[in-house]
Formats: sequence, C-alpha cells, structure tokens
Amino acid sequence: MKQVVFYLKQHSLIIQTEKQVLKRIALSSFVKDSTIEDHEAFILYLKDQIKPLAKKIDSSIIILGSGLLFQKAVESNGKLDQSRKELLDLIPFSKEFVQEKIIKTPSKTYLLVTDKSFYGDLVNVLSKEEIDTIAVLPLSLFSDESEDELTKDEIKSILGKEKLYETGNFLEDSEVKEESIEKMEEVDNIEDEKDENNFSKEDTSLPYETVSSWNSSRLLLILGFLVVLTFFLGGLIYLQQTHNGLLSITKSTPTPIQAPSSTPTPVLVSKPDLSVEVQNGTGTPGQAATVKGLMEGLEYTDIETGNADNTDHEQTEVTFSGKVDANKQQEIKDILLKSFSAVTTSVDKSQVKDIVVITGTEK
Repeated sequence: MKQVVFYLKQHSLIIQTEKQVLKRIALSSFVKDSTIEDHEAFILYLKDQIKPLAKKIDSSIIILGSGLLFQKAVESNGKLDQSRKELLDLIPFSKEFVQEKIIKTPSKTYLLVTDKSFYGDLVNVLSKEEIDTIAVLPLSLFSDESEDELTKDEIKSILGKEKLYETGNFLEDSEVKEESIEKMEEVDNIEDEKDENNFSKEDTSLPYETVSSWNSSRLLLILGFLVVLTFFLGGLIYLQQTHNGLLSITKSTPTPIQAPSSTPTPVLVSKPDLSVEVQNGTGTPGQAATVKGLMEGLEYTDIETGNADNTDHEQTEVTFSGKVDANKQQEIKDILLKSFSAVTTSVDKSQVKDIVVITGTEK
C-alpha cells in the first residue's frame, strides 16, 4: 500500500484506497463552530488512530470535503476583489487561519477558501509518522460533494490526475513538479500553467488557466483516415447502385403488399439501463449529490454528477431522451418538487444522456 487518500470532512476522517476503506475516524468531539477547540488533544487523537496503518503507507493525498471548503464562482468579467471580500465575510473561522486558492477556467474564475489549521494538524501527524503529504485538494476539483465515503471512481480520479496536485494544492510550500506534468498525457490534452499558492487584493492576475489543444500529428492522422473512409464508402455505394441497375433490366420487381398500419408499442427501458447526469446549477455545495441520492432511491444506478456551465439557474430543469416513458418522467418530477421550488421538464431525443437534471433554487 503506497499512496492513500485521506478524505477530511468537518466531523470525520475516512482513510481510503481505490479498493477499500481502511478506517473511519470520528472527529465530532473535537469540532465546535467549524473549528478545532484543542489542537494538542486533536493531534494526539489523530496520531493514535493513524499509527497502526502508518507502516503500510508511503504518501497521502488529503481531500477537503464537507464543511471545510468555501468557494465562489465569478464570471470572467466579474469583480474579483469584491467577490473575495464577500466570500471572506461568510467563513465561520478566524481570518488568521485562512488559506486561499484561485483557479481560472475559460468561462469562470473560482475562489476557494479553507481553514489551514484544520488540515494542518493532519499534515503534522502524517509527517511525524513519516508519511509524505503530496497535496491538500478540494473535492470539487474531481467531483460534486460525496455524501459519505469517496467512490472507487472518485479515488481513481484523484490518484490518477497528478497535474491537479499543483492546480488546487492548499499546501503553502508545495513544489511545482514540472517533469511529472510534462509526462502526463490525458485524453483531452489539457495543458496546465503553474499555479500560485496565495491571492491578495493587489494581485488580480489569474495564476491558472486550462486550455484545450489538439496534437497536430494526431489531427493529420485522423484527417487521412476520414479521406480513405470517404473513398471506400463511395465505392461501395457505386457498386450497389450498379448492381441494382442490372437487376432492374433482367428482373421485374414485384409490388410489395403492405400490411395494415398499426401504432408501434413503445419499448419500456428499465431504470438501471437509463443513464442519468446531475448538474449543480446554483453553486450550492452538495446539490448534485442530493439529487443523486433521490435518483438512487428511485432505483436508477447509472448516475454521474458535476457542475453546470453557469450557477444562475432558478428553476430545476429536467431533459429526457426518447427512451424515458411518461410514467418515469412524472415520477422524477414529483420527487424533485419535494426539494426544489420549481421543476420544468422537456424531451430532447438527440441528447446522449437519457436523463439530465440541472438543479435550481431549493425550497
């Protein structure tokens, strides 16, 4: 066991690998008003809990979850300083323990704030147990808020995306690992710029930007394949038309007898066979996870979560593909109306996912 994920939440710490949960540690007795009351006792408690596993672990990734992360999305043309002030006014802990992060994407800038004294105690304990802490990262970099433990897919995503260790790392003295970044080859060829650890009012530059690009040699290979495929299909069509023409000269085609027309019976697709995508449309932490739980209660199993393109959705929007029958549509709308103020539905037979839910304002 070399690298392990420490999923740190406000009232619990879950130690996980991709295959299993190694240990659950309750933290409620040390936490009051989102802060640690007695750091010395907290450190001794963590050390006692982690020590039996220490010899099996070489390094760790700390993921900040429920109650420890405060974030705000700002439009690309928004006022960064004002948004930062509004975010800092909301935090429940002392500003002397604030650790900030700023992440820019092509459409938005994300301001993230956490209590460095909270995760700092865990880093301290791991260091004493000779366990390296590679990064302290927000869960929102990988997925929407998990209700309990991290899923196997989330663990796999966290351990497999080393580029993000420099993007959202809350550690103050983290080093930029240029060599490992250059060797990474992801499917969409994302190129990361170096990320700064701190953000101040005087510094309004944006330290990180994600840019999508295509490798030129790969593009030429794809174009060449498409050209060959076009000639091949064209030849098949020509031969088929020639063959049909010869048959029409030597043989008359009988007139088919049409059967009486009838309305086709719609094919009912079972819930486990329908794909679901839930998008957080307001920026409120945990909304997508809440809807995921509701859908699982309705026996849907193929569910993905994420964030919508913007966070100004007031109404919850549900779009169905042609595979979802009317009864299932009404059932989903009814259960969403118990949690959200307004729910609208529509049908788009061309969409990839069978059910797409974009959350809006809650009741």
